[in-house]
Amino acid sequence: MIKKSELIKYFYLLLVFCLFFAVYYEIGNYLLDCRDYINKTLLFFSEKAILGISGYPPRLENIGFVYPPLIFIFFLIAKNPVLAVAILSSILSTFILYFTKSYKVILLMLSTIGLYISLEEPTYFLLYFMLASLALFLYFYRKTGLSLYIFIAGLIFGSSFYVDFTSITLIPFVLYAIYAQEKLIEKDKLLSMYIVTITPILFFAASWLYLNWVFMKDPLYFLESQYSIFHPKSVDAMLAKGNLELSTKFFLTKALYIIPFSLPYFMGLIKAIKDRFLFYMAPLYIIYISPIVLMFFNIYFGIEVRGFIEAFGLLLFYVIFEYFISRKKSLIINLSFYASIILSIIFMPFSPFYNESTFSRALYGMDIKPNIIYYKDAARFLSGTKGNILADDTDSYPVVYFVNEPKRFVLPYQYEFYTALSSPYNFVDYILVDTSSNADKIYNFYKNGISDFKLVYENQMFKIYERERI
Repeated sequence: MIKKSELIKYFYLLLVFCLFFAVYYEIGNYLLDCRDYINKTLLFFSEKAILGISGYPPRLENIGFVYPPLIFIFFLIAKNPVLAVAILSSILSTFILYFTKSYKVILLMLSTIGLYISLEEPTYFLLYFMLASLALFLYFYRKTGLSLYIFIAGLIFGSSFYVDFTSITLIPFVLYAIYAQEKLIEKDKLLSMYIVTITPILFFAASWLYLNWVFMKDPLYFLESQYSIFHPKSVDAMLAKGNLELSTKFFLTKALYIIPFSLPYFMGLIKAIKDRFLFYMAPLYIIYISPIVLMFFNIYFGIEVRGFIEAFGLLLFYVIFEYFISRKKSLIINLSFYASIILSIIFMPFSPFYNESTFSRALYGMDIKPNIIYYKDAARFLSGTKGNILADDTDSYPVVYFVNEPKRFVLPYQYEFYTALSSPYNFVDYILVDTSSNADKIYNFYKNGISDFKLVYENQMFKIYERERI
């Protein structure tokens, strides 16, 4: 029995690590802010969260019907995206450290690849954490036989749908994991175990369909909306979507790309197969391959797969799954972990993906092309003005976020937007035009100029017009 004093001491130790991670992440964010860089996805989440609460009217479409809503909670609590991701990531890192008690967790989270996921891609971090937790509670059930652990595993699996819709593709794997589990314990419980584990994710998915049907008149609105994550953003993603052959080809290409940065994951899997260890820990290893499964389905559904994000997920799974395995650790696999960390630090600045390469180059003090400086400048000008602003936030959402006065904006989701677009003089005082975006409705509508408005601000991305006073 652990003494109360020891529990208190352990709690304070974890609190120290949580604060340490939070401070470390804040320092990383400060260095990036000095270089005028942030992943614009974070600004997207923050802008939608602000509009969802303070918009006129509140804009619930994105956070309630199109995108998985769970990640938005953190941006609703902390309006500042930098603060939101620092809090979330420090909590997740501390929990992982608590369960694994491994110094490798600290090393991974302090590395460039860990810092990138923690600061720029919190959705993936949360998803990997939930999948690893699913395996953890399956492991607890295997050790104790308590059905409470299966119930918790089911809730975690169900909640993962609200982080990443594609997690529903893991149902067959989870079903087989439970089947393999019950073969070793009590086979007569199999049906009840299926119900307890799978019902939550089916319930959450059905609820999502129902909400889309009631409010958006289409149960599949989150798939078909122009804002849907399933709308391919690159040529490769467009070609691969729905094409099994091309998806498999791209999947193998991506897998080969990330192998050097996730060596211990694959080496551990090969060793487990070679030692026939999978037959004794089959449920855990079925969850172990879930990041690879999701990687394939993301490609198949037209979602672009990025290298170091997936590599981090595999490294994280390797570190966490070491906790489940009590056998003697392999020196070669341990060394491969350090090699992967070193390789990721060296090669991340040369990633073909903008956010991955720019993030690491900014941290290393290398030359980068700032991605938010023009948004900040335009927002700074608008913050010094009064009156309503006509804007299309399809691509200029960072400006809306930086101005932080959502009720001043007339945006495409509002009923009066198109009326204001055709007759802006009667509705707004300023017009924000994103000249860098072909999707900007205002730019396309007023290519030949805006009568009764004069140009008062311009940078390489934006033009701002002010209504001429009579």
